[in-house]
Amino acid sequence: MTLLHKKVVCLVVLSAALLILPGRAAAQNVTANVSTTTITPYATAVNPVTNKIYVADHGYVTNGYGGTVTIIDGATNATTSLSVWSEPGPIAINPVTNKVYVGHFDLCCSLGITVIDGATNAISRISANSGSTAIAVNPLTNKIYVASVQNLVQVIDGVTNTTTDVPVGAEPTSVAVNTVTSKIYAVNYLSNDVTVIDGATNITTSVPVGSQPLAAVVNPATNKIYVSDSLGVTIIDGATNMTTSVPVAGGAGRAAESRTTRPRHKEPTEAWVRS
Repeated sequence: MTLLHKKVVCLVVLSAALLILPGRAAAQNVTANVSTTTITPYATAVNPVTNKIYVADHGYVTNGYGGTVTIIDGATNATTSLSVWSEPGPIAINPVTNKVYVGHFDLCCSLGITVIDGATNAISRISANSGSTAIAVNPLTNKIYVASVQNLVQVIDGVTNTTTDVPVGAEPTSVAVNTVTSKIYAVNYLSNDVTVIDGATNITTSVPVGSQPLAAVVNPATNKIYVSDSLGVTIIDGATNMTTSVPVAGGAGRAAESRTTRPRHKEPTEAWVRS
Protein backbone atom coordinates (compact mmCIF):
# COMPACT_ATOMS: atom_id res chain seq x y z
CA MET A 1 0.00 0.00 0.00
CA THR A 2 1.45 3.38 -1.00
CA LEU A 3 1.76 6.32 1.39
CA LEU A 4 -1.02 8.09 -0.54
CA HIS A 5 -3.40 5.17 -0.09
CA LYS A 6 -2.49 4.92 3.60
CA LYS A 7 -3.35 8.58 4.15
CA VAL A 8 -6.68 8.27 2.38
CA VAL A 9 -7.54 5.05 4.24
CA CYS A 10 -6.83 6.82 7.54
CA LEU A 11 -9.20 9.62 6.55
CA VAL A 12 -11.93 7.14 5.59
CA VAL A 13 -11.53 5.25 8.87
CA LEU A 14 -11.76 8.50 10.82
CA SER A 15 -14.95 9.46 8.99
CA ALA A 16 -16.46 6.02 9.63
CA ALA A 17 -15.62 6.28 13.32
CA LEU A 18 -17.49 9.55 13.56
CA LEU A 19 -20.51 8.08 11.79
CA ILE A 20 -20.84 5.18 14.25
CA LEU A 21 -20.80 7.40 17.32
CA PRO A 22 -24.20 9.12 17.08
CA GLY A 23 -24.60 9.31 20.85
CA ARG A 24 -21.46 11.32 21.34
CA ALA A 25 -22.21 13.49 18.32
CA ALA A 26 -25.68 14.29 19.66
CA ALA A 27 -24.18 15.35 22.98
CA GLN A 28 -21.95 17.99 21.42
CA ASN A 29 -22.77 21.65 21.92
CA VAL A 30 -21.80 24.89 20.23
CA THR A 31 -18.64 26.09 21.97
CA ALA A 32 -17.74 29.24 20.03
CA ASN A 33 -18.84 31.57 17.28
CA VAL A 34 -16.12 32.60 14.83
CA SER A 35 -16.58 35.76 12.76
CA THR A 36 -15.53 35.83 9.12
CA THR A 37 -14.22 38.85 7.29
CA THR A 38 -17.37 39.86 5.40
CA ILE A 39 -21.09 39.28 5.71
CA THR A 40 -22.00 36.46 3.37
CA PRO A 41 -20.05 33.26 4.09
CA TYR A 42 -21.28 30.66 1.62
CA ALA A 43 -19.32 27.41 1.69
CA THR A 44 -17.08 25.65 4.20
CA ALA A 45 -14.49 22.88 3.87
CA VAL A 46 -12.34 21.16 6.49
CA ASN A 47 -8.87 19.68 6.28
CA PRO A 48 -8.84 17.01 9.03
CA VAL A 49 -5.08 16.55 8.65
CA THR A 50 -4.14 20.17 9.43
CA ASN A 51 -7.25 20.96 11.52
CA LYS A 52 -7.96 24.03 9.44
CA ILE A 53 -11.34 25.22 8.21
CA TYR A 54 -11.79 27.26 5.07
CA VAL A 55 -14.82 29.55 4.59
CA ALA A 56 -15.56 31.06 1.18
CA ASP A 57 -17.33 34.42 1.35
CA HIS A 58 -18.68 35.82 -1.90
CA GLY A 59 -19.84 39.16 -0.48
CA TYR A 60 -18.42 42.47 -1.61
CA VAL A 61 -15.31 43.86 0.02
CA THR A 62 -13.70 47.26 -0.32
CA ASN A 63 -13.04 47.02 -4.04
CA GLY A 64 -16.69 46.25 -4.75
CA TYR A 65 -16.12 42.99 -6.60
CA GLY A 66 -13.73 40.81 -4.63
CA GLY A 67 -14.21 38.11 -2.06
CA THR A 68 -12.36 36.42 0.72
CA VAL A 69 -11.52 33.04 2.14
CA THR A 70 -11.31 32.96 5.92
CA ILE A 71 -9.05 30.29 7.43
CA ILE A 72 -9.94 29.13 10.92
CA ASP A 73 -7.36 27.38 13.09
CA GLY A 74 -9.32 24.48 14.56
CA ALA A 75 -7.19 24.43 17.71
CA THR A 76 -7.46 28.12 18.64
CA ASN A 77 -10.28 29.52 16.44
CA ALA A 78 -7.85 32.21 15.31
CA THR A 79 -8.60 33.43 11.79
CA THR A 80 -6.64 34.51 8.75
CA SER A 81 -8.24 36.28 5.81
CA LEU A 82 -7.12 35.84 2.21
CA SER A 83 -8.32 38.12 -0.57
CA VAL A 84 -9.31 36.17 -3.68
CA TRP A 85 -11.04 36.92 -6.97
CA SER A 86 -14.68 37.91 -7.36
CA GLU A 87 -17.55 35.92 -5.81
CA PRO A 88 -15.87 32.82 -4.38
CA GLY A 89 -18.36 30.07 -3.67
CA PRO A 90 -17.79 26.33 -3.97
CA ILE A 91 -14.74 25.07 -2.10
CA ALA A 92 -13.03 21.71 -1.65
CA ILE A 93 -9.77 20.41 -0.17
CA ASN A 94 -7.30 17.71 -1.09
CA PRO A 95 -6.03 16.71 2.38
CA VAL A 96 -3.19 14.67 0.88
CA THR A 97 -1.62 17.55 -1.06
CA ASN A 98 -2.91 20.25 1.33
CA LYS A 99 -4.34 22.24 -1.55
CA VAL A 100 -7.61 24.18 -1.34
CA TYR A 101 -9.69 24.74 -4.49
CA VAL A 102 -12.15 27.65 -4.68
CA GLY A 103 -14.60 28.24 -7.52
CA HIS A 104 -16.17 31.55 -8.50
CA PHE A 105 -19.78 32.37 -9.38
CA ASP A 106 -18.73 35.29 -11.59
CA LEU A 107 -20.10 34.74 -15.11
CA CYS A 108 -18.32 37.50 -16.97
CA CYS A 109 -14.63 37.13 -16.45
CA SER A 110 -13.61 33.45 -16.54
CA LEU A 111 -11.86 33.80 -13.21
CA GLY A 112 -10.98 30.13 -13.10
CA ILE A 113 -10.19 28.30 -9.88
CA THR A 114 -8.30 29.82 -6.98
CA VAL A 115 -5.77 27.40 -5.47
CA ILE A 116 -4.57 28.01 -1.92
CA ASP A 117 -1.45 26.26 -0.69
CA GLY A 118 -2.49 25.14 2.78
CA ALA A 119 1.10 25.22 4.05
CA THR A 120 1.96 28.78 2.99
CA ASN A 121 -1.42 30.39 2.08
CA ALA A 122 0.11 31.28 -1.29
CA ILE A 123 -2.56 31.81 -3.96
CA SER A 124 -2.47 30.76 -7.60
CA ARG A 125 -5.08 30.41 -10.31
CA ILE A 126 -6.07 27.69 -12.76
CA SER A 127 -7.92 28.64 -15.95
CA ALA A 128 -11.42 27.19 -15.84
CA ASN A 129 -14.93 27.74 -17.15
CA SER A 130 -16.87 30.69 -15.75
CA GLY A 131 -19.74 30.26 -13.32
CA SER A 132 -18.48 27.45 -11.07
CA THR A 133 -21.30 25.79 -9.13
CA ALA A 134 -19.63 22.89 -7.32
CA ILE A 135 -16.23 21.32 -6.65
CA ALA A 136 -15.22 17.86 -5.49
CA VAL A 137 -11.79 16.25 -5.06
CA ASN A 138 -10.60 12.68 -5.41
CA PRO A 139 -7.46 12.57 -3.21
CA LEU A 140 -6.54 9.10 -4.46
CA THR A 141 -6.13 10.26 -8.06
CA ASN A 142 -5.42 13.94 -7.29
CA LYS A 143 -8.18 14.98 -9.66
CA ILE A 144 -10.47 17.95 -9.05
CA TYR A 145 -13.95 18.09 -10.56
CA VAL A 146 -15.54 21.50 -11.15
CA ALA A 147 -19.14 21.85 -12.32
CA SER A 148 -20.19 25.04 -14.09
CA VAL A 149 -23.19 26.74 -15.65
CA GLN A 150 -21.64 25.87 -19.02
CA ASN A 151 -23.14 22.37 -18.48
CA LEU A 152 -19.64 20.98 -18.10
CA VAL A 153 -17.57 19.31 -15.44
CA GLN A 154 -13.99 20.37 -15.79
CA VAL A 155 -11.46 17.77 -14.67
CA ILE A 156 -8.26 19.28 -13.27
CA ASP A 157 -5.10 17.24 -12.90
CA GLY A 158 -3.77 18.28 -9.49
CA VAL A 159 -0.16 17.63 -10.54
CA THR A 160 -0.03 19.52 -13.82
CA ASN A 161 -3.14 21.76 -13.50
CA THR A 162 -4.16 20.74 -17.02
CA THR A 163 -7.92 20.55 -17.61
CA THR A 164 -10.37 18.41 -19.54
CA ASP A 165 -14.01 19.33 -20.19
CA VAL A 166 -16.65 16.63 -19.73
CA PRO A 167 -20.19 17.48 -20.96
CA VAL A 168 -22.95 16.75 -18.43
CA GLY A 169 -26.67 17.55 -18.10
CA ALA A 170 -28.39 20.91 -17.78
CA GLU A 171 -27.32 23.15 -14.88
CA PRO A 172 -25.17 20.90 -12.70
CA THR A 173 -25.50 22.02 -9.07
CA SER A 174 -23.50 19.44 -7.16
CA VAL A 175 -20.62 17.01 -7.65
CA ALA A 176 -19.82 13.98 -5.47
CA VAL A 177 -16.96 11.48 -5.72
CA ASN A 178 -16.74 7.83 -4.76
CA THR A 179 -13.02 7.38 -4.11
CA VAL A 180 -13.37 3.58 -4.00
CA THR A 181 -14.86 3.18 -7.48
CA SER A 182 -13.43 6.40 -8.95
CA LYS A 183 -16.89 7.41 -10.14
CA ILE A 184 -18.03 11.03 -10.11
CA TYR A 185 -21.67 12.06 -9.85
CA ALA A 186 -22.83 15.40 -11.29
CA VAL A 187 -26.37 16.37 -10.27
CA ASN A 188 -28.20 18.23 -13.06
CA TYR A 189 -31.03 20.45 -11.85
CA LEU A 190 -32.76 21.24 -15.13
CA SER A 191 -32.43 17.89 -16.91
CA ASN A 192 -33.53 15.86 -13.85
CA ASP A 193 -30.66 13.42 -14.05
CA VAL A 194 -27.23 12.55 -12.71
CA THR A 195 -24.23 12.27 -15.00
CA VAL A 196 -21.93 9.47 -13.88
CA ILE A 197 -18.32 10.06 -14.94
CA ASP A 198 -15.81 7.23 -15.03
CA GLY A 199 -12.75 8.75 -13.39
CA ALA A 200 -10.38 6.59 -15.43
CA THR A 201 -11.77 7.35 -18.88
CA ASN A 202 -14.12 10.37 -18.46
CA ILE A 203 -16.82 8.31 -20.21
CA THR A 204 -20.27 9.34 -18.98
CA THR A 205 -23.60 7.66 -18.27
CA SER A 206 -26.87 9.48 -17.57
CA VAL A 207 -29.11 8.24 -14.76
CA PRO A 208 -32.65 9.71 -14.49
CA VAL A 209 -33.65 10.85 -11.00
CA GLY A 210 -36.46 12.88 -9.41
CA SER A 211 -37.58 16.37 -10.35
CA GLN A 212 -35.20 19.29 -9.77
CA PRO A 213 -32.36 17.42 -8.05
CA LEU A 214 -30.01 19.62 -6.09
CA ALA A 215 -27.32 17.58 -4.36
CA ALA A 216 -25.79 14.16 -3.83
CA VAL A 217 -23.78 12.36 -1.17
CA VAL A 218 -21.91 9.08 -1.55
CA ASN A 219 -21.52 6.17 0.85
CA PRO A 220 -18.31 4.52 -0.41
CA ALA A 221 -18.79 1.54 1.92
CA THR A 222 -22.10 0.51 0.29
CA ASN A 223 -21.52 2.12 -3.11
CA LYS A 224 -24.84 3.94 -2.82
CA ILE A 225 -25.45 7.51 -3.94
CA TYR A 226 -28.20 9.60 -2.39
CA VAL A 227 -29.66 12.39 -4.53
CA SER A 228 -32.06 14.93 -3.04
CA ASP A 229 -34.81 16.40 -5.21
CA SER A 230 -38.08 18.31 -4.89
CA LEU A 231 -40.03 15.24 -3.76
CA GLY A 232 -37.58 13.12 -1.83
CA VAL A 233 -34.39 11.16 -2.32
CA THR A 234 -33.32 8.96 -5.22
CA ILE A 235 -30.89 6.20 -4.27
CA ILE A 236 -28.52 5.09 -7.03
CA ASP A 237 -26.88 1.69 -6.84
CA GLY A 238 -23.32 2.48 -7.89
CA ALA A 239 -22.77 -1.01 -9.28
CA THR A 240 -25.79 -1.10 -11.59
CA ASN A 241 -27.03 2.53 -11.77
CA MET A 242 -30.47 1.21 -10.84
CA THR A 243 -32.50 3.68 -8.78
CA THR A 244 -34.94 3.60 -5.87
CA SER A 245 -37.09 6.56 -4.85
CA VAL A 246 -37.72 7.38 -1.20
CA PRO A 247 -40.44 10.01 -0.58
CA VAL A 248 -39.66 12.64 2.03
CA ALA A 249 -42.30 14.86 3.60
CA GLY A 250 -41.98 18.34 2.16
CA GLY A 251 -39.29 17.25 -0.30
CA ALA A 252 -35.65 16.67 0.44
CA GLY A 253 -34.14 19.88 -0.88
CA ARG A 254 -30.38 20.02 -0.48
CA ALA A 255 -28.58 17.01 0.92
CA ALA A 256 -27.07 17.80 4.29
CA GLU A 257 -23.45 17.34 3.28
CA SER A 258 -23.53 19.45 0.13
CA ARG A 259 -22.30 22.99 0.67
CA THR A 260 -21.12 23.92 -2.77
CA THR A 261 -24.20 24.68 -4.84
CA ARG A 262 -24.66 28.27 -5.95
CA PRO A 263 -27.60 30.39 -4.70
CA ARG A 264 -30.71 29.40 -6.61
CA HIS A 265 -32.05 32.94 -7.01
CA LYS A 266 -28.88 35.02 -7.00
CA GLU A 267 -29.55 38.24 -8.91
CA PRO A 268 -26.95 39.29 -11.48
CA THR A 269 -24.55 41.82 -10.03
CA GLU A 270 -22.59 44.58 -11.69
CA ALA A 271 -19.57 42.32 -11.47
CA TRP A 272 -21.33 39.78 -13.70
CA VAL A 273 -22.12 42.16 -16.52
CA ARG A 274 -19.32 44.68 -16.51
CA SER A 275 -17.09 44.68 -19.60
